[in-house]
Amino acid sequence: GPHKAYIQPIISPPEWNEILARYSTPSRQNPRVIMVCGPKSSGKSTFAKFLLNRLLSNLTDASQPKQRTKTVGAALLDLDPGQPEYSPPGQLSLVHISEPNFGPSFAHPIPNAKSKVIRSHTIAAISPSLDPSLYMACVSDLFAHYRNLLSTKPSSPLVINTPGWVLGTGLEILMELITQLRPSEIIYMSQDGPAEVVDSLQEAAKSTAVLTLPSQVSEFTTRTAAHLRTMQSMSYFHLDSSEKTGLSWNDLPLTSIPPWEIRYSGQNPGLLGVMCYGEQPPPNLLANTINGS
Repeated sequence: GPHKAYIQPIISPPEWNEILARYSTPSRQNPRVIMVCGPKSSGKSTFAKFLLNRLLSNLTDASQPKQRTKTVGAALLDLDPGQPEYSPPGQLSLVHISEPNFGPSFAHPIPNAKSKVIRSHTIAAISPSLDPSLYMACVSDLFAHYRNLLSTKPSSPLVINTPGWVLGTGLEILMELITQLRPSEIIYMSQDGPAEVVDSLQEAAKSTAVLTLPSQVSEFTTRTAAHLRTMQSMSYFHLDSSEKTGLSWNDLPLTSIPPWEIRYSGQNPGLLGVMCYGEQPPPNLLANTINGS
């Protein structure tokens, strides 16, 4: 970046490190299912990144570094359409990860070669508020595919990252997520409450404890969430699809790339159907809506 750019180191508070240390050894029971939730800008994505890296670096015996557990990787159920880690904004995804993540999300709008997206759904919104029922249907489908993944990779733990909407309908969605997914561990990324939110989550979790951690300290922010979403989208659309060994980008403007031409009808139509999110356009404007994306 420019020489005058403000660069802030990523800091893991002592309370975070204490919890992360618990995951230094593999679970002897069923694979861990860890749900990370909390308010906006509290550090959910950062903590989830640290957590996945920790799960991927487990050793069976610290005195014998060469003796490692069988590489099965870990799974990320990314349910935050506003700040996704491995997809463009507006998507929910299940990703199987086999290598540590040391970069920001816009450095990998899709996973690298060693990891892969198992399944994803576009909800065409940066929040579940547009259609909560569609959101939950997508979540149920993705979690079913995680269960299928366990048949081939039975020891893969799961980290669930959630939206930062914790009040009103957002809280109801979080409670429903806990009820349906039944995580083995729940981490709430704020020690400032609101208390009623934590109490409601604990009620939904029943015997599973809701652990609270301090939010990520950020004294200076150079980019807003909207800026990061734009960078993520730019990174996604400028990917060089011809590169197979790793991620690379094309620096030409998108206007220089020939657009796709798709048949609406005929022997080989390019469309199976049209799905409209949110506001429904009248039929006489449908063609103009599709052409204008």
